[in-house]
Amino acid sequence: MLTNEIKALADSWESMAIDIRRMLHRIPETQFNEFKTSGYICSVLDTLGIPYKKGYGGGTGIVAEIHGEGEGKCVALRADIDALPIKEETNLPFASEHEGFMHACGHDAHMAIALYTAFILNELKASFKGLVKILFQPAEEGDGGAEIMIEEGVLEDPKVDVCIGGHVMSEYETGTIVYKKGSLMSSPDNFEVVIRGTGGHGAYPERCVNPIAVTADVVKKLTSLTDANVPRVVSVCTIEGGTCPNVIPSEVKITGTARTFTRQSREEVARLIEDRVREVCDEYLCGYDYKFIPLYPALINDDAVTEAFCTSAVKIVGEEKVIPTHQVSMAGDDFSYFAASVPSTYVHIGCRSEESEEIYPIHNPLFTVDESCLKTAAMCYSQYIIDCLAGEW
Repeated sequence: MLTNEIKALADSWESMAIDIRRMLHRIPETQFNEFKTSGYICSVLDTLGIPYKKGYGGGTGIVAEIHGEGEGKCVALRADIDALPIKEETNLPFASEHEGFMHACGHDAHMAIALYTAFILNELKASFKGLVKILFQPAEEGDGGAEIMIEEGVLEDPKVDVCIGGHVMSEYETGTIVYKKGSLMSSPDNFEVVIRGTGGHGAYPERCVNPIAVTADVVKKLTSLTDANVPRVVSVCTIEGGTCPNVIPSEVKITGTARTFTRQSREEVARLIEDRVREVCDEYLCGYDYKFIPLYPALINDDAVTEAFCTSAVKIVGEEKVIPTHQVSMAGDDFSYFAASVPSTYVHIGCRSEESEEIYPIHNPLFTVDESCLKTAAMCYSQYIIDCLAGEW
């Protein structure tokens, strides 16, 4: 339905979408500080006459609305808007102008794709019924702006029936959409451990309980908790302790991440981490403090929504470019809050050019995208949303 019209509009808007992505790439901002980013998105929406409400999620979130002709379903499309505290090394002509910050996770592309989709749907709004909400969400990389926006009512008034989202991934060739039904991404929880020993002079270790030695054993024990069969990942990512080469410190702090997919395994890993810490500390006769910090739930795709999205995407890119995967990702994304609230699907958008000699993953200072992926994603999103509002699914 309207596939040819979607493709024609995508052709006409592509240059503007690329310009928007490059502008957004220049002004990366981290969680809840995306004020320039939010202002720029609003200016684009104003230019196109697309209504929106702003001030969500701590002030920088936006909900744009595209109203069809008459009452119908409500479909939401989510785009995250924050960047990372990474110094960019791409040397692109539109590289970050904010020193020490970069859109190293592709959220500039996500925003451009969402606006691109809005352009197409706004042109075709006389052809469908219902409402499209475009959710520009802050703080995906940190504290989780999705949960805040949901609490503020973005999925209500009217109630959202379906939510979709996606992520650019350099592992996959541009022009492809990669999907998975069911469990897709993990719960990205954190933990903190403080090992409390007895400090003293480095020349007399027998008079001390060296928390650095204790920590070395704790790290080995925690690393051994990673288990591909669960699946479960436990990684120690920071170690802080000691200030002088001849002073044994009194304490060492370690932090890390624990990745799981079910409530049961999430509770189990929280217990296992403390069990391993306690075992080592008891052996060394020292104390510890432990804190497990739950973040997002696991991201679980709805089977029916995922199947319907793929059927729509095939109309755009062909069956060979809509690719299933059976691999779960140990990364996390707070889109999981939307997926836990309404039937949803989250897909991966290939952004690797066949001509690329070097391929860099997200969160790398050299990461970039093949901008052709913007068009692919916007067309697929538009096709699914129109099909959904037309009652095909």
